[in-house]
Formats: sequence, C-alpha cells, structure tokens
Amino acid sequence: MKPSSFKFCGALLIAALLFASCGDNRPLNFKEQANGEATASLPDTNNAAERIIIKTADITLDVDQVESSVQQFQELVNHMQGHVFHYELQNEKQLQQEVQQSQDSLLQITSIQPGAMMKIRVPAQNGEPFIAAVLKMNGRIENFMFDENDVTEVITEKKELMLTDARLSAEKKTTTKDRLQQIEAPTNESFIRRKADYAKMNYQSKNLWFDIRLKGKKYTIQQISARTPDLQIPFTVRAATALQNGWYGLSLLITTLLNLWPLFVIAMLLLLLIRKFPFSAFKIFKDNAGSQHRLPNTKH
Repeated sequence: MKPSSFKFCGALLIAALLFASCGDNRPLNFKEQANGEATASLPDTNNAAERIIIKTADITLDVDQVESSVQQFQELVNHMQGHVFHYELQNEKQLQQEVQQSQDSLLQITSIQPGAMMKIRVPAQNGEPFIAAVLKMNGRIENFMFDENDVTEVITEKKELMLTDARLSAEKKTTTKDRLQQIEAPTNESFIRRKADYAKMNYQSKNLWFDIRLKGKKYTIQQISARTPDLQIPFTVRAATALQNGWYGLSLLITTLLNLWPLFVIAMLLLLLIRKFPFSAFKIFKDNAGSQHRLPNTKH
C-alpha cells in the first residue's frame, strides 16, 4: 500500500473520532440543562438556607465586673450591626445579718450578688461570629443553649390564609376597580391579624435573638446603724387596756348566763314543786329504803 493511502486512512479515522465526540457531547449538555431546570423548579426543603428558621440563644456568664462586661457586649453588638433592646442591672441582697455592737448601735452585714440581663438582636449572617466572640470573652460560661424553630410551614399557611381573606373580601365588591382596591388594602380583622403574624415571623427569622445573663462575684458590705431602743407601754395605757379587757370579759359572762335562762327557769320550778309537796315520791322512796334496813326487835 502506498504512503498516500496511509495518510488518507489516518485522516478519515481522525475525522470519524471528532464527529463521534461532538455527537456524544450535545445530548449530554441538553440532559444536564433539563435536570438543572427541574431542580430549580422543585427547591430542596432540607436545605436550611431555603427554610424560614427563628434562631434563639440563651447564655449565662460568670464575670468579674458586671458593668464593664455590659459595655463590652454593647461594643460587640454595635460591631455586629445588632441592637440591645432590653437592659437590666440588679444588686440582689441574698443574706443580711444584724449584730449588736453596743447598747445603741448595730452592725449590719449584707451579701450582694450583682447581675445583669440583656436581650440582644443580631443579624442572622453575623450570628456565628457573635457567638464565637462571646466564647472568647473573659468569663466562665455557666449555661449555653441554642435553639432553632422552623416556621416555614406556619408562615406559608399564614400567607395563603392572608391571600384567601383578601380574595374573599374582594369578592364582596361589585366593580373591578373596587375589587382591586380591596385586594391591595383589605380591612377585615382576620387579614390584619395574619398579616401582622406573617410580618413578625419573617422579621424574627432574619435575626438571631440572644438572652444574655451576667453574674458577678459576690461581695459583702458592713454598715453600723443606730439601734432603736426598746419602748415600753406607759402605765396609764396598760391600766386603760386592763379595764377594757375586764369589762369585755364581764360582758361575755353576762351574755353566757343570759343564753342559759331556760335552765334557770326549770330549776326554779323544781324548787317550788319540792316545797309545795313535801311528801313527794322521793321522800316515800327514802322512807321505804330506810325501813328495809331496820333491825328486828329481839325482846320477848
């Protein structure tokens, strides 16, 4: 075979391979594009980025200085574009004792537990950096709790009900213009309530909500105060009180006797009957009892 024939066969073979490769690639691209479109039309509900989640966290820290720690949190929240919407500082008195130092002075010993409470809102995208910064702060973590509440279905239901209320309200109108106005701004109560709930949950899902509790170190304070002298009641006041109590006791006795007047009446009637009839059955019974025990006569 001539060399030109070899060259011609090699050119045909290369052309055939190139044609086959181009034919295989075109259907594959179309198939991947179709799969991509199907995937885009059906979002994956397992993906957390496509779900509506309300995230909350509760952190309790033991710190040395409560006031300085509050300032650090304020600076951190401002850096994270958040907001502190609740402050609370307290010095709780946990133990208090009084010791008499002298006749007219007392030593008061009080144990104080300083603390603070803050409610913080941080944008969702800055939630993890904020938690990492809190963990690096000076202080011992006593409690840390993180919670996620998936409200995707709840918000979807409220949105659908809200649109249904708007549609039903619009159907009550007669003209097309009135219907469009009713859909844009319905005024029924259920629509307004569901719209408010939907807006609230949607707003909450865009932020991370923290409850921060700070506990400082306990300390004691000692304070000397004047002792209140023991006061005695004057004699005139005690005598007046005794007279009042005595009169009150006598009135109780008289009232009790008045409540027993039927018994006194019965007793008086019995005494009258005994005096009027001296030979009563009781006396006869007494005589008979005495005769039974009489000794017999022994004289003949």
